[in-house]
Amino acid sequence: MSLQLITDHDKISAAVKNRFKITKGFKEFTSKYFPIYIWENKNKKIVSSTRNPKDCVTIRKRLAKNSNLSPYVPYERATYVRTSRRRIELQEYKVYLTFIDGIEHINLELVNFMKLENNTLIRCHCFGNEIIAGFTSFGPSMYSSAFSSMVYPNYSMENSELKYISFDDIYSNFTNFAKFIERIYKYRYEIEFCQKVGAIKFADAIASGNPNADMRIITKKWLRTHKYILKKNPETNYFSIQNEIKSLADQLRVKASKLSNYLSKHDSSIEIYRKHVENLIKLNYPFEKKYLFPSNFKEVRQEIETIIQDLEFESENSKFLEISKEFSPTCNKTLSGYTFLVPTSTACVIREGIELNNCLKSYITKIVSKKSLIIFVRSIHEPGKSLYALEISPDLHEIRQFHGVNNSTPSEKARKAVDRYIKSLEKFIAA
Repeated sequence: MSLQLITDHDKISAAVKNRFKITKGFKEFTSKYFPIYIWENKNKKIVSSTRNPKDCVTIRKRLAKNSNLSPYVPYERATYVRTSRRRIELQEYKVYLTFIDGIEHINLELVNFMKLENNTLIRCHCFGNEIIAGFTSFGPSMYSSAFSSMVYPNYSMENSELKYISFDDIYSNFTNFAKFIERIYKYRYEIEFCQKVGAIKFADAIASGNPNADMRIITKKWLRTHKYILKKNPETNYFSIQNEIKSLADQLRVKASKLSNYLSKHDSSIEIYRKHVENLIKLNYPFEKKYLFPSNFKEVRQEIETIIQDLEFESENSKFLEISKEFSPTCNKTLSGYTFLVPTSTACVIREGIELNNCLKSYITKIVSKKSLIIFVRSIHEPGKSLYALEISPDLHEIRQFHGVNNSTPSEKARKAVDRYIKSLEKFIAA
């Protein structure tokens, strides 16, 4: 159901002027967030408020001639909610204290105002005596937004247009109360319908703005058509999954019901099964029953994945070997007490990463695509023992990283050796 946003200034001003009056209970609710001050000496005692000290913090100070009887107290924000049969209002106030001779006066200043009535919406804020369309943000933080303040709890929707909605079944973890109420009002029919048939999860998804509740799709006709499914209180992603299943079933030229039942039987998600189909396509396997619907799906899927991984590993290793042959003649050197080696396989890089306890394995893709080059740096006395790993640019000019075990900083001697190593590569290239 669409909402008409009222922008006419006269109508907005009239709505603010004729708003519900706040109650004594709301004033008392806002006041409990302020402290009570007591100034006292041997002869005199000044108490700032007649409020019950049990409901708030009490601050005691010595009364003297120069006592500040008008202390600074940060303002608070509070939202007042009031409803009638056709109207819902939210009024957000700035609440602050002023003092006269130590006696407090609680002031409430209307800042933001929202009204929902007969499928119309008014949003406005007050600035002095001026009423301006749209909300304004105010508060102690730059991230404070309109209607993110404390809400007066003594309100009821039971006599309003939202009287058939069970708020207890809605996970109301809202940061903006106005947006929350506005959304529920806008989609009250859909939420009511879902709650009435028992689709609590869907009702909550609509109210909270969950992406799975696409309101371009969830129309009155759609709700009536899918009522038999909604009665089972499905997960909110149920229908999107069913659409994916139908799309994949059409691709495989099988019935959607057959695929859906197969996934349920083997406790598999549509994502896992789609990946299985993609792997079959990679291997050029035919879409036959023994591959698409095996009785032992988990085992077959894992076998297929192992074949894919082996092929990818062989492909990577083959490319890695080519790179090693290309760079080894230039980069394999012994210099200043250290041996510099280009790794010969992906297995070497993985093993070196384990020995040095770092993330060398993650660089395999960069090496294969010639975006980076890894050099093993070892002592000439222990050439078979992992010591340092050096990352350089493929053009052999730039040192990108040089680390030891646990990404530790190499010795000064090792760093100087690496500098000489890079210079020797540059001379070789130049020659």
